[in-house]
Amino acid sequence: MTTRPIRVVLVDDSKVFLDAIHSCLAEWVGMEIAACAASGAEGLSVIRRNRPDLVLMDVFMSNMNGLEASKRIERSNGLPKVMLMTGADIPGLHEAALEAGADAFVLKQHLYPELARRVEQWFPPTLPR
Repeated sequence: MTTRPIRVVLVDDSKVFLDAIHSCLAEWVGMEIAACAASGAEGLSVIRRNRPDLVLMDVFMSNMNGLEASKRIERSNGLPKVMLMTGADIPGLHEAALEAGADAFVLKQHLYPELARRVEQWFPPTLPR
């Protein structure tokens, strides 16, 4: 049985970060970057159009932050999974992310190992997507 790639939407207002994560994830087997967005508002539109399996979204952005956008994401059958991320280790932010509907929260410096762990947990290779 073959499975389709995990479709990912990236949302971050830093073009440098978006470019770096896009380049890295494009090399991951089984991942497909469906779209990128530079704000929470733009992210919601992109998510509705592309119906991804996974959203990686920054917490702190102008024109709707990641917490507010996470609250507004429409889900079907538990998808998309939402991982909020930030470079700032602020007390209480992890809890706020989960309360906003995120499935996970990670500091950007730990993104890749945490993302690998979560992808394995959320998208087992034996399940068709």
